[in-house]
Amino acid sequence: PTPVTAFFSVAPKIAAIGWTTSKEAMSQPLFYVLLAIGVFGLILFPFVPYNTLGEDIKMVKDEGLTLIMILSILMALWTASVSIAEEIEGRTALTLLSKPVGRREFIMGKFLGILVPVAIMFIVLGALFLASVSFKVVYDARETSQGDPTLADCQREMLQIAPGLLLAFMEAVVLTAISVAISTRLPMLANLIICASIYVLGHLVPILANSAVGQIEFVRFVAN
Repeated sequence: PTPVTAFFSVAPKIAAIGWTTSKEAMSQPLFYVLLAIGVFGLILFPFVPYNTLGEDIKMVKDEGLTLIMILSILMALWTASVSIAEEIEGRTALTLLSKPVGRREFIMGKFLGILVPVAIMFIVLGALFLASVSFKVVYDARETSQGDPTLADCQREMLQIAPGLLLAFMEAVVLTAISVAISTRLPMLANLIICASIYVLGHLVPILANSAVGQIEFVRFVAN
């Protein structure tokens, strides 16, 4: 049996809730709107003049990873708020929990169901991102009148960002889990504010840690 079939046989309730949640999420216009924004941005980035003195490829990598991660996190936040918070407020979840479905099964099913569209966005946009970086190598070589890069040069740049895509997906999974937990108690706006704060503070940690070596006591204290 396939892994999906095996999971349905081992945990049928969790699998059924997750399957329903993922279908509902991917049937919403927001999923396709975010996907279209990601496709447009990844196609546009290689043509933007960054004026970074040879670091244009690095800028494309940073912007592409950030765009994919933010769009995926927005999708996860919205789906968690709609499929959990609104169902709890509308008493729809009580109907489901009145059946032989436990709270842990309900939350785990929702979490796995939300991860499906997030994973699909990473797969689709990630493949386009790799192609975009590969094209940027050729585009920059032609713009600077250098020799045409080899296939190995393009593959090397793509292999360098593969770990970044994996780590970005893991970050999206963590924030999805936090969003699901918050959605059981708070509405969408509070969920968005808390998750955005965690995202910003998490990405500020390296900067604060580097600032801790300075002489400003307050900055050192905050970084610690």
